[in-house]
Amino acid sequence: MPTRFQIGHRSDPGSPTLFSKPFWSSSVVDHQRQEYGCCRCLVTKPALQGRRLLIIATSSSHSILTDLGFSENFDSELRVPPISSIKSLEHVLTEVELFNNAAGTRQAMAMLQEAGFGRDDGQSPVLSIGVKKLLSLIEMARQEPHAVAERLVSALMGLGM
Repeated sequence: MPTRFQIGHRSDPGSPTLFSKPFWSSSVVDHQRQEYGCCRCLVTKPALQGRRLLIIATSSSHSILTDLGFSENFDSELRVPPISSIKSLEHVLTEVELFNNAAGTRQAMAMLQEAGFGRDDGQSPVLSIGVKKLLSLIEMARQEPHAVAERLVSALMGLGM
């Protein structure tokens, strides 16, 4: 049975809705319907004979995957909490090999602590970033090889944490 789409608020609790805000233009709605259709087709398409298929979907909102009917196509779900400590951030930076040596990682960690991250005084920025967003910022920082630490720290501060 095809999924019914609504624009605006949900009037029928049983029907999924793509948008939670009213006043979307018809071109935006059409584009979202096309994307939904493409994604739905790719997720439900079986693997070629003799092959295995791994599909990884990420979302910051589990309810969206459920409302759109994607959850039923996956065998398992893994919730990954946001990075919320300096130690966790340091671990990620080490694992993705953002810096050529440990000194680069230590420099970035010192810059973050100097900026107030990691303190629990109620006035310092609170570290809470999703893994996907953090990996995106790391890749952005890689683009400037001579100022990786500075670029990463400024990007994290720019998030308003």
